[in-house]
Amino acid sequence: MPKPKLSARAQAREAARVSRALQREARAMLLQRIVKGQSYAEIADEFGVHVSTARRQVAKSLREHPPEPLESHVRLQILRVKNAMRLAEALLEGGETSAIFALSRLIGQLDRYYGVQAGLSANPSAIGALPPKVQNMAPKRLESQVQNMRLATLSEAPPPVAVSP
Repeated sequence: MPKPKLSARAQAREAARVSRALQREARAMLLQRIVKGQSYAEIADEFGVHVSTARRQVAKSLREHPPEPLESHVRLQILRVKNAMRLAEALLEGGETSAIFALSRLIGQLDRYYGVQAGLSANPSAIGALPPKVQNMAPKRLESQVQNMRLATLSEAPPPVAVSP
C-alpha cells in the first residue's frame, strides 16, 4: 500500500525533524571524539568545519546531556570496576600472571570509589574536601540526594540479629 502524499508543510516539518536528528547525531559523534582524546583541530578537519564550530557543537551537546549525579556515577564506576576485577581474577585462575598488576590497580580504584561513596553518605558537607575534579561532578542539591541514598541504604540493610548470652 503506497504512502499517502504529504502536504508541503508536512514535508517541511518532516525534513526539519530529520535534519535535527542528524545534527544531534553529528554532535554526539563530535563529543565521542573529544572524549577519546582527539583535539578540536583534528575533529574540525575530519568533519570539514571550523574549529570554533566544533567547539560550539561540543558545548551544545554537553548542554543537551548534563552530567549525572555524583552518587549515580560512583555506583556505576563501582559496578564497572567489579566486572573488570572478575575478568582479572579469571585470568589469574587461568595462570595469567600478568593480571596481578591489573588486579592490584583495580583494587585501588574500588577502594577509592567506596571511599568517595562512604564520605558522601556520612557527611554531605564533605563535598568541599573532595578534589576539585570530583567536586565539579557533584549536583547542586547534593544534600537531598545523599539523604535519599541513606534511606535506600537503610532499607537494604539486613535486620539486626538478637544474640542471647
